[in-house]
Amino acid sequence: MEKLIVWRDVIKKGLRWNNHNGSLARPLWIETKSGLFTVKSTYEMLERGRRQSDTGECSDTVNMRWMWRKNWKLAIPGKVKHFLWRTYHDSLPTNYQLHRRRIRDSPACGVCAQEDETTIHALWECPLACNTWALMKGRMQKLPNQGGEFSGFMRWIFQECSREEIAEWALMAWAIWNARNRFVFETCQSPPLQIMNEAVMLGKDYHVARSSVAHGG
Repeated sequence: MEKLIVWRDVIKKGLRWNNHNGSLARPLWIETKSGLFTVKSTYEMLERGRRQSDTGECSDTVNMRWMWRKNWKLAIPGKVKHFLWRTYHDSLPTNYQLHRRRIRDSPACGVCAQEDETTIHALWECPLACNTWALMKGRMQKLPNQGGEFSGFMRWIFQECSREEIAEWALMAWAIWNARNRFVFETCQSPPLQIMNEAVMLGKDYHVARSSVAHGG
Protein backbone atom coordinates (compact mmCIF):
# COMPACT_ATOMS: atom_id res chain seq x y z
CA MET A 1 0.00 0.00 0.00
CA GLU A 2 2.86 2.37 0.84
CA LYS A 3 4.40 1.84 -2.63
CA LEU A 4 1.04 2.50 -4.30
CA ILE A 5 0.70 5.80 -2.44
CA VAL A 6 4.24 6.85 -3.44
CA TRP A 7 3.63 6.05 -7.12
CA ARG A 8 0.24 7.76 -7.04
CA ASP A 9 1.94 10.97 -5.87
CA VAL A 10 4.62 10.60 -8.57
CA ILE A 11 2.02 10.20 -11.31
CA LYS A 12 0.11 13.25 -10.08
CA LYS A 13 3.23 15.40 -10.58
CA GLY A 14 3.42 14.69 -14.29
CA LEU A 15 -0.24 14.21 -15.18
CA ARG A 16 -2.48 16.93 -16.60
CA TRP A 17 -5.99 16.75 -18.01
CA ASN A 18 -6.71 18.18 -21.43
CA ASN A 19 -10.26 19.46 -21.80
CA HIS A 20 -10.34 21.20 -25.20
CA ASN A 21 -13.53 22.90 -26.42
CA GLY A 22 -15.71 21.05 -23.95
CA SER A 23 -14.71 17.63 -25.28
CA LEU A 24 -14.09 14.67 -23.02
CA ALA A 25 -11.01 15.31 -20.88
CA ARG A 26 -8.07 13.03 -21.48
CA PRO A 27 -4.87 12.59 -19.45
CA LEU A 28 -1.59 14.00 -20.77
CA TRP A 29 1.88 13.19 -19.48
CA ILE A 30 3.66 16.54 -19.48
CA GLU A 31 7.15 15.01 -19.32
CA THR A 32 7.05 13.83 -22.96
CA LYS A 33 6.30 15.71 -26.18
CA SER A 34 3.77 13.09 -27.23
CA GLY A 35 1.89 13.29 -23.95
CA LEU A 36 2.37 9.55 -23.44
CA PHE A 37 3.72 8.09 -20.21
CA THR A 38 7.19 6.48 -20.27
CA VAL A 39 9.31 5.00 -17.48
CA LYS A 40 12.36 6.93 -18.68
CA SER A 41 10.64 10.31 -18.45
CA THR A 42 9.35 9.45 -14.98
CA TYR A 43 12.79 8.84 -13.59
CA GLU A 44 14.16 11.89 -15.33
CA MET A 45 11.44 13.85 -13.53
CA LEU A 46 12.38 12.26 -10.20
CA GLU A 47 16.05 12.99 -10.78
CA ARG A 48 15.25 16.62 -11.56
CA GLY A 49 13.22 16.91 -8.38
CA ARG A 50 16.02 15.37 -6.35
CA ARG A 51 18.51 17.86 -7.77
CA GLN A 52 16.24 20.76 -6.90
CA SER A 53 15.71 19.54 -3.34
CA ASP A 54 19.35 18.82 -2.67
CA THR A 55 21.56 21.49 -4.21
CA GLY A 56 24.65 19.91 -2.69
CA GLU A 57 24.39 17.07 -5.21
CA CYS A 58 23.65 19.21 -8.24
CA SER A 59 27.15 19.22 -9.70
CA ASP A 60 27.56 15.48 -9.18
CA THR A 61 24.21 14.71 -10.81
CA VAL A 62 25.04 16.86 -13.83
CA ASN A 63 28.35 15.08 -14.16
CA MET A 64 26.57 11.71 -14.11
CA ARG A 65 24.30 12.43 -17.07
CA TRP A 66 26.62 10.44 -19.32
CA MET A 67 26.02 7.34 -17.22
CA TRP A 68 22.25 7.61 -17.27
CA ARG A 69 22.23 8.18 -21.02
CA LYS A 70 24.30 5.01 -21.32
CA ASN A 71 21.97 3.19 -18.96
CA TRP A 72 18.83 3.99 -20.94
CA LYS A 73 20.49 2.79 -24.17
CA LEU A 74 21.49 -0.61 -22.79
CA ALA A 75 19.95 -3.59 -24.59
CA ILE A 76 18.22 -4.91 -21.46
CA PRO A 77 14.62 -4.86 -20.17
CA GLY A 78 13.32 -1.59 -18.76
CA LYS A 79 12.79 -3.18 -15.35
CA VAL A 80 16.53 -3.87 -15.13
CA LYS A 81 17.35 -0.26 -16.04
CA HIS A 82 14.96 0.82 -13.29
CA PHE A 83 16.71 -1.63 -10.96
CA LEU A 84 20.09 0.00 -11.74
CA TRP A 85 18.63 3.42 -10.96
CA ARG A 86 17.48 2.13 -7.58
CA THR A 87 20.78 0.47 -6.78
CA TYR A 88 22.74 3.62 -7.61
CA HIS A 89 20.54 5.68 -5.30
CA ASP A 90 20.70 3.02 -2.59
CA SER A 91 16.93 2.60 -2.52
CA LEU A 92 16.77 -1.20 -2.57
CA PRO A 93 15.10 -2.56 0.60
CA THR A 94 18.23 -4.18 1.98
CA ASN A 95 18.34 -5.06 5.67
CA TYR A 96 20.80 -2.22 6.20
CA GLN A 97 18.39 0.34 4.77
CA LEU A 98 15.38 -1.17 6.57
CA HIS A 99 17.31 -1.14 9.85
CA ARG A 100 18.12 2.54 9.36
CA ARG A 101 14.39 3.18 8.99
CA ARG A 102 13.69 1.10 12.12
CA ILE A 103 11.76 -1.49 10.14
CA ARG A 104 14.20 -4.33 10.80
CA ASP A 105 15.84 -5.20 14.11
CA SER A 106 19.18 -6.05 12.50
CA PRO A 107 21.11 -4.77 9.48
CA ALA A 108 22.78 -8.18 8.99
CA CYS A 109 22.55 -9.96 5.65
CA GLY A 110 19.60 -12.33 5.53
CA VAL A 111 21.57 -14.79 3.41
CA CYS A 112 25.00 -15.10 5.03
CA ALA A 113 24.50 -13.20 8.33
CA GLN A 114 28.20 -12.27 8.15
CA GLU A 115 28.05 -8.56 7.30
CA ASP A 116 25.58 -5.69 7.17
CA GLU A 117 23.44 -6.11 4.10
CA THR A 118 24.31 -2.97 2.18
CA THR A 119 23.60 -2.79 -1.54
CA ILE A 120 27.15 -3.65 -2.51
CA HIS A 121 27.20 -6.55 -0.07
CA ALA A 122 23.95 -8.04 -1.37
CA LEU A 123 24.92 -7.74 -5.04
CA TRP A 124 28.69 -8.24 -4.96
CA GLU A 125 30.25 -9.30 -1.65
CA CYS A 126 27.80 -11.83 -0.17
CA PRO A 127 28.88 -15.47 -0.73
CA LEU A 128 25.70 -16.00 -2.78
CA ALA A 129 26.75 -13.16 -5.08
CA CYS A 130 30.46 -14.09 -5.13
CA ASN A 131 29.77 -17.71 -6.07
CA THR A 132 27.52 -16.56 -8.88
CA TRP A 133 29.95 -13.98 -10.27
CA ALA A 134 32.66 -16.66 -10.23
CA LEU A 135 30.76 -18.52 -12.96
CA MET A 136 30.75 -15.54 -15.30
CA LYS A 137 33.32 -15.69 -18.08
CA GLY A 138 35.49 -12.76 -19.08
CA ARG A 139 36.91 -10.00 -16.94
CA MET A 140 33.73 -9.57 -14.90
CA GLN A 141 34.78 -12.75 -13.12
CA LYS A 142 38.09 -11.18 -12.18
CA LEU A 143 36.96 -7.75 -11.06
CA PRO A 144 38.49 -6.80 -7.72
CA ASN A 145 36.36 -6.01 -4.70
CA GLN A 146 35.85 -2.27 -5.08
CA GLY A 147 34.56 -1.65 -1.55
CA GLY A 148 32.85 1.59 -0.58
CA GLU A 149 29.41 2.58 -1.82
CA PHE A 150 27.66 0.78 -4.64
CA SER A 151 27.26 4.05 -6.54
CA GLY A 152 31.03 4.37 -6.88
CA PHE A 153 31.33 0.76 -8.00
CA MET A 154 28.59 1.28 -10.58
CA ARG A 155 30.31 4.38 -11.96
CA TRP A 156 33.51 2.35 -12.32
CA ILE A 157 31.66 -0.38 -14.23
CA PHE A 158 30.09 2.12 -16.61
CA GLN A 159 33.43 3.84 -17.22
CA GLU A 160 35.66 0.80 -17.67
CA CYS A 161 33.41 -1.78 -19.36
CA SER A 162 31.89 -2.10 -22.81
CA ARG A 163 28.16 -1.71 -23.31
CA GLU A 164 27.80 -5.48 -23.74
CA GLU A 165 29.71 -6.15 -20.51
CA ILE A 166 27.60 -3.63 -18.62
CA ALA A 167 24.43 -5.29 -19.89
CA GLU A 168 25.64 -8.73 -18.74
CA TRP A 169 26.64 -7.30 -15.37
CA ALA A 170 23.25 -5.61 -14.94
CA LEU A 171 21.32 -8.78 -15.79
CA MET A 172 23.41 -10.81 -13.37
CA ALA A 173 22.95 -8.28 -10.57
CA TRP A 174 19.19 -8.36 -11.19
CA ALA A 175 19.16 -12.18 -11.02
CA ILE A 176 21.23 -12.17 -7.80
CA TRP A 177 18.80 -9.75 -6.15
CA ASN A 178 15.87 -11.95 -7.17
CA ALA A 179 17.67 -14.99 -5.74
CA ARG A 180 18.28 -13.08 -2.52
CA ASN A 181 14.57 -12.28 -2.29
CA ARG A 182 13.61 -15.91 -2.85
CA PHE A 183 15.93 -16.94 -0.03
CA VAL A 184 14.73 -14.27 2.39
CA PHE A 185 10.99 -14.44 1.71
CA GLU A 186 10.46 -18.01 0.47
CA THR A 187 13.38 -19.84 2.15
CA CYS A 188 14.29 -21.07 -1.31
CA GLN A 189 18.01 -21.27 -2.04
CA SER A 190 18.94 -20.95 -5.72
CA PRO A 191 22.24 -22.52 -6.87
CA PRO A 192 24.66 -20.06 -8.51
CA LEU A 193 24.36 -21.83 -11.86
CA GLN A 194 20.59 -21.39 -11.81
CA ILE A 195 20.98 -17.69 -10.99
CA MET A 196 23.40 -17.20 -13.89
CA ASN A 197 21.10 -19.07 -16.27
CA GLU A 198 18.18 -16.84 -15.24
CA ALA A 199 20.25 -13.78 -16.14
CA VAL A 200 21.23 -15.29 -19.50
CA MET A 201 17.64 -16.27 -20.33
CA LEU A 202 16.34 -12.82 -19.41
CA GLY A 203 18.81 -11.29 -21.86
CA LYS A 204 17.92 -13.78 -24.61
CA ASP A 205 14.18 -13.30 -24.13
CA TYR A 206 14.64 -9.54 -24.38
CA HIS A 207 16.57 -9.78 -27.66
CA VAL A 208 14.03 -12.23 -29.13
CA ALA A 209 11.15 -9.92 -28.20
CA ARG A 210 12.90 -6.86 -29.60
CA SER A 211 13.74 -8.70 -32.84
CA SER A 212 10.12 -9.81 -33.18
CA VAL A 213 8.88 -6.24 -32.78
CA ALA A 214 11.45 -4.95 -35.29
CA HIS A 215 10.27 -7.47 -37.87
CA GLY A 216 6.60 -6.90 -37.18
CA GLY A 217 6.16 -10.33 -35.59
